[in-house]
Amino acid sequence: MSLAQDIEVLRCVPLFAGLADEQLRLLAFSGERVSLAAGAPALAAGNAPDGAHVVLSGRVQVVDSLRRRRGEDDGARLGPGSLVNDAALIAEIDHPLAIVADGPCELLHLRRAVFRRLLAEFPDVAVRLHAELTARFVAFADDLARIGARLDE
Repeated sequence: MSLAQDIEVLRCVPLFAGLADEQLRLLAFSGERVSLAAGAPALAAGNAPDGAHVVLSGRVQVVDSLRRRRGEDDGARLGPGSLVNDAALIAEIDHPLAIVADGPCELLHLRRAVFRRLLAEFPDVAVRLHAELTARFVAFADDLARIGARLDE
């Protein structure tokens, strides 16, 4: 893939959709392209990665070892334009699930340090990200409240 193609994939990622071309170019240019064969791990469960991955081509699968032990289907399959482990762009956190290639795929590894530089150089991006994360947190809290109400019944 070319830099222009990487930028177009990044533009499709909801978290990055409002970024200017210059900002997307910074992310794409500083990202590290990772090629994986089917079944190869992109991220092991319990690791604290230094950033996130954007699926450029192919698909990755979220693997929940608890679901697998119970004989249930593994987690979601994510295709091009999917951002994997976005919280790691902001904070150093352990990722609870493994991510493996569901076939040959190519990812763009975005490092936390570069993302923080983007936020420092473009404060408007930081403001927009804050609003996005706040909306996600409110939606998550609402979901928990609905689940709690059902459990109380």
